Amino acid sequence: MSFEYRFTDTFNSISTVGDSSRAVFSKTHFFKDMPWYISAHTIDKGLNLGIFLNCNDDDRKSQWRCQHKTAFKIRNHNDDEKSLTFQFHNTFTTSHLCWGVKASKERLLDKNEGFIKEDRRRVYQRA
Repeated sequence: MSFEYRFTDTFNSISTVGDSSRAVFSKTHFFKDMPWYISAHTIDKGLNLGIFLNCNDDDRKSQWRCQHKTAFKIRNHNDDEKSLTFQFHNTFTTSHLCWGVKASKERLLDKNEGFIKEDRRRVYQRA
């Protein structure tokens, strides 16, 4: 059986995002009876912004594996053809709950580049 799920979240106050202690989080979405969310925080000493798909598995007593083909799209508000799309195919497990991608923080936060609008960024996720 093939599953497909899409959700869109807008991160507010994106310019204040920092390392993982100052990350921003989407609301939780349920897919395949599991809770998922997107998080974003700086990586590579603050040079890049990491965007991660996370499984919010609080019950780590059970062992599980879940293969995901995921696509993130960071929308360009000025020109949708300049939007950034990242795809990956990974296995999520009880011990590896998140996978993600990175993009230049400087480029994403530059208002002239079109990825940020009123200190918000919209991220689309498809699994």
